[in-house]
Amino acid sequence: MSLLQELRLLKAQLAAVAQVVLDDWTGDGEDPTLGAGGPCDQIARAMCVAVGERLPGVELDDGGQDGDDHAWVVVSRGDDKCGVDIPASAYEVGSGYSWRKREGVNLTWRDVAVWTL
Repeated sequence: MSLLQELRLLKAQLAAVAQVVLDDWTGDGEDPTLGAGGPCDQIARAMCVAVGERLPGVELDDGGQDGDDHAWVVVSRGDDKCGVDIPASAYEVGSGYSWRKREGVNLTWRDVAVWTL
């Protein structure tokens, strides 16, 4: 089974660990840890832990581009490399460093993006 296929099978678990992060985030611009910032870094870290526990032997790195303030995950094993992300639009509204939680956000496997790099 390819790395991409294995990651796709984990989408429900990745949504669940991200939901835990979101449930802890006040999302009102006055979060004691993030202030008005969003939780994408915490979501990416939680997904790294979940992937690392379920797929031993993978390498995990930060994804993103210069000028992009959104964090996601790069998962590698051998010559296979994939991206894993939950787009910010699935759980927050705003821009830059000023974000608010979408009311009633409840992530599912459909919110998790997995692709080959």
